[in-house]
Amino acid sequence: MSAGAYIKQLELGPMQNFVYLIGDPETRECVVVDPAWEIDAILAEAAADDMRIRDVLITHTHRIMSAATSSATTSPGWRSSSRKIPPRCTCTRRSASSSGASARTS
Repeated sequence: MSAGAYIKQLELGPMQNFVYLIGDPETRECVVVDPAWEIDAILAEAAADDMRIRDVLITHTHRIMSAATSSATTSPGWRSSSRKIPPRCTCTRRSASSSGASARTS
């Protein structure tokens, strides 16, 4: 069992939103929680810590955040960060219905 978890809080964007990297220090994989701004900064933080972004989790949405997240998760930066495997983007049912996306349950 791991001695701890990898957790990093980033304050990004014009509205100073919190984005989180949460992962396993043994597997070196993490998820990004609520990315919307400064995608390059998120990718740089994960890379600097030798972490591979596996998934994207969306806990809530705003119209501007949804658009930024959508374009971020389809960008080449996300794909190269995850070794050409695009991360899954998962959101709550409520967030999905307000943004027009579909929620995935795992």
